[in-house]
Amino acid sequence: MPKKWISVFFVLIAIAFIGFPAQADQPSPEFAPGRILVRFKPGLPIQARDAHLKQFGAWYQSEIPQIDVTVAGVREGEEFTVVDQLESTDPVVYAEVNGLVHAIETIPNDPRWPEQYGPVRIKGPQAWDLSTGSDAVIISVIDTGVACSHEDLVGKCVAGFDFVNNDPDPSDDHGHGTHVAGIVKVLNSGGSGTWEAVAAGNVWAADNGADVINMSLGGSGFSQVMKDAVDYAYSKGVLIFAAAGNSGGEGVLYPARYDSVIAVAATDAADNRASFSTTGPEVELAAPGVSNLSSVPTGSCSLCDPSGYRFLSGTSMAAPHAAGTGGLLLSFRSTLTNVEARQVLQFTAADKGEAGRDRFYGFGLVDAYAALTFGGEFPTPTPVPEPTQTPVPTLTPTQEPGTAVCGKITGGAVWTVSGSPFYLTCNADIKGGLTAINVEIQLHGYSLAATGTYFQGVRMIP
Repeated sequence: MPKKWISVFFVLIAIAFIGFPAQADQPSPEFAPGRILVRFKPGLPIQARDAHLKQFGAWYQSEIPQIDVTVAGVREGEEFTVVDQLESTDPVVYAEVNGLVHAIETIPNDPRWPEQYGPVRIKGPQAWDLSTGSDAVIISVIDTGVACSHEDLVGKCVAGFDFVNNDPDPSDDHGHGTHVAGIVKVLNSGGSGTWEAVAAGNVWAADNGADVINMSLGGSGFSQVMKDAVDYAYSKGVLIFAAAGNSGGEGVLYPARYDSVIAVAATDAADNRASFSTTGPEVELAAPGVSNLSSVPTGSCSLCDPSGYRFLSGTSMAAPHAAGTGGLLLSFRSTLTNVEARQVLQFTAADKGEAGRDRFYGFGLVDAYAALTFGGEFPTPTPVPEPTQTPVPTLTPTQEPGTAVCGKITGGAVWTVSGSPFYLTCNADIKGGLTAINVEIQLHGYSLAATGTYFQGVRMIP
């Protein structure tokens, strides 16, 4: 039975998951200027290698002894000439320029991609190398509805519900919901609604297969009905996000203020707190929310535009960045519960402002790539965690105090102050991610590598 919900995975800019990387002409190979690679026949001493290289204007720099490859220096501009000359000589097996490689990022084939800074700031392209979402993960945006005929959303909408007019046609007659890429309509053409409608939308979403709920809406008053509704959805395993508010002062709005909801603040293109973003201890994450380009209806409504696109600002735009990342995380690691996914987003957020959680950024700026590469097991959580809690997942192995770290560690590791200091006595390669909080790491000249890292209050001593 198909799920009766929307299938949009990065809800603020849906085309990021609809499109495929644009095809381009094969670029010219890049290389490191002034450096070449030469493989000599086995057993040739370093002195003999250097002497042979100097005949052709090159000189010995270093080597990779396991494969008899020498890294040699040459004058810039002579790399290919020297390579051609060396390849024709007796002791050389092959020679080549020292090519450059780059981290590969999945870039959408959206012609207006350069205008969208938000996904870049939360490392969306790097995360999309790992996953671009799954039809099995459903994101419900409880809002003013959606223009499902929009070019960026066509084929992504399935049956939703309109709790304003009490019918199954959640068309967007305001534009806000389409900008957030939503489907469950609870706000009217003026962009407002009732706690009753929002509560009903949450319950309906939870009962109809939603994995993630985004609410780019809020009010200043507490509602027990609304709290009961979001707690119900959370208990059903839904990961819930809401906008913190746009007052610029203290006082996170409801429903973002409820414990079962992730309150999202807004940042700008430089990762600074947006001046309008509401502050408070309930703020849990921050995400781009200043001048974000996204889809709107083309007809006649408050936010409609003939082009089908508009730039809008607000924590309403920040929340879907976080919710989309939550949906991407659940699609990539389908065994995570909503509470575990929430913990991952907390631990992998890029810390901003004051060290640790603060009233402006919460745990920090959403980091999609770090979230997808975070590994480990999680303790059994309480049903509704308090906003001030900072649970630390137990990964395997958890290093003991004074541990001398060496070699490969599979399954991830957590280093906390109880295990500090750690002595890196040889190269350490940690598969599954490393979380290090308030620790001292003594490197002793060796290197540390991990598939995903989260450092907070870490002191590195060479």
